[in-house]
Amino acid sequence: MELNLKRMQMTPQISHFKIKKRLGSGSFGTVFSIEDKQGRSWALKRVAKKKQKMGREISIQARVNHKNCLPLSHWFFSTDLDGNLWQNTVMPLMSMSLCRYLKANKFLSQPLTQYVFTEILKGLEYLHSQNLCHRDVTPSNILLELRHDAISRVVISDFGASAEMEEDALSRRHITYITARNYRAPELFLGVYDYGLPVDLWSIGCILFECSVGSPAFSGKTDADHLRDMFSVLGSKDIDFIILDRDIYEIYQWDVLGKDEEDEEYVPDHLHERLKDLIHSLLVYVPAKRLKALAHPFFSCDLSDFA
Repeated sequence: MELNLKRMQMTPQISHFKIKKRLGSGSFGTVFSIEDKQGRSWALKRVAKKKQKMGREISIQARVNHKNCLPLSHWFFSTDLDGNLWQNTVMPLMSMSLCRYLKANKFLSQPLTQYVFTEILKGLEYLHSQNLCHRDVTPSNILLELRHDAISRVVISDFGASAEMEEDALSRRHITYITARNYRAPELFLGVYDYGLPVDLWSIGCILFECSVGSPAFSGKTDADHLRDMFSVLGSKDIDFIILDRDIYEIYQWDVLGKDEEDEEYVPDHLHERLKDLIHSLLVYVPAKRLKALAHPFFSCDLSDFA
């Protein structure tokens, strides 16, 4: 995507805002809560930019227009005393991230899960309709607006890793980090550079499991440990479909690959049958088989008995 700076409004500078506190930081930047001269609160994201990547996040977020995607209010570039260039984006300030909500509440009730994931998937479906792959769907990048302690709005945020899928596959060969490990699709671990939109659906499946159960679907301190855990749960049936490099077996010494079948009990029995089926339909090795989740009957069923 080509960025046309002349057609985009470069508005208030950093001196127009008062930085109140740091909200958090990650691989793609640091976020602060700020206040403008009218006393309104905003979120400011600051990212140190390399010239060859300048403006990509801005150009993507500026074209996104959906109620379940965090809008871009304005943006500007700035330099620090050492001459380093910073990209600054100003956005509405939300109450908290889904990650923070889970730390306080551990998991979501099933009716709340139905509402929250309906909203997330509406936003993701919109992004995919624009051929945009988010590539970093995590609880930290799902933001919540709370009113009277109840979730009233859900948005997808942080488009720093997003990309259009029309780009030549070779341009994606040089990307060394996409998505936090706990939410990373297996094809990204296994050297498939010509990946597509379904990597986001795998991430949704992992988040859905975590919100429903209170712990990650798979975990490991290294990529190899994470994959061993994944294979021990899901088995290795169909994994050949996405492995390009046969030597990868020897590199990681995956003796667990001898197990073909999925551990059917990894999703707890107390969950609604349709919720369990939805999780199973998203955590599928073959990308093309991952369900476009909003079509799933979980989102239309009555969960009043599971509050």
